[in-house]
Amino acid sequence: MNATRVIHHPRLLMFAALLVCLGCSSGYGASTGTTSAPGPTPAGPAGQADLLVATCHSVDPASKTVQVITGLGLALHLETFTVGDATTITMDGQPLRLSDLDPGDVLRILYETTGGEHYAKRIDAFAVEKAGGDGQ
Repeated sequence: MNATRVIHHPRLLMFAALLVCLGCSSGYGASTGTTSAPGPTPAGPAGQADLLVATCHSVDPASKTVQVITGLGLALHLETFTVGDATTITMDGQPLRLSDLDPGDVLRILYETTGGEHYAKRIDAFAVEKAGGDGQ
């Protein structure tokens, strides 16, 4: 059973909020007058992959999973993706291992949903510049 977790990373929350705002301003929900951020979508026809851009929250190489933070309505939501042996993981075109991903990295995940579980086919990582020791 998935438990709801409170996230205490101010910069990560600010970045996720920015993603939600960008999603709202790009026309999501324009036809109904409501706004919603992109999140995992219901599975399409068998063999059809979906795409999600989200922020890496945690990585568990032992269970071969990655948890990401995504916007869901006006809230932040954790989604878990299973990473198989055939999953391709890259950053700047260079291959990575699952353990190379860091919390705060922006991930573009191509995935399929089967039986309510998300299975990553490809993960493209984009490192977010971390604040340095100069107080910025």
